[in-house]
Formats: sequence, structure tokens, C-alpha cells
Amino acid sequence: MPIYEYAHDDGRCEKGPDRFEVLQKMSDPPLGVCPRCGGKVHRLISDVSTTVYKYSAKDAARAGFTQYRRAGKGIYEKEFGQGPGVISDGS
Repeated sequence: MPIYEYAHDDGRCEKGPDRFEVLQKMSDPPLGVCPRCGGKVHRLISDVSTTVYKYSAKDAARAGFTQYRRAGKGIYEKEFGQGPGVISDGS
């Protein structure tokens, strides 16, 4: 479920921060009032946070992953990890 950020229409909340976050289903309707003070609120558009991790083959193998590289038509050779050294589609 995404976390939605809300702000007060008048910019002030009498009982808490002017902005707040709510964990809601995507199908839930947006809030219209603050759950603390009852003042009118609107949902904000927030930046999306993404993180990209780049692991070495050694780190991936240590985490339990296996990687195969295509060696020919229907033949794959293991680069690292557990499992057979070669797999084939049988052709």
C-alpha cells in the first residue's frame, strides 16, 4: 500500500503538523478532512524514491543467487552460484 502525503488547505493544523502521511490502499478515496483537527486537507503529489543496487557476482552468489550465460543455441553455462554447470533446453 502506498503512503500518501496530505496538507491542510489553510496551511495550519491546530492539533499537529501541517502535513501528514497516511498509509492507504490505491482504491481508497482521498481524505477530505484532517483526522486530528477536522480541518480540510488535500493530497499532495510527492517525489518517488528509487534505489538501485549493483551487486558483484561474489555478493550475488553469497546471497544465494545463480547466474547462467548463454553459451550457444539452447545451452547456458553457470557463471556463479549453485546448480548444474550447464543447462540445456534439449535441442
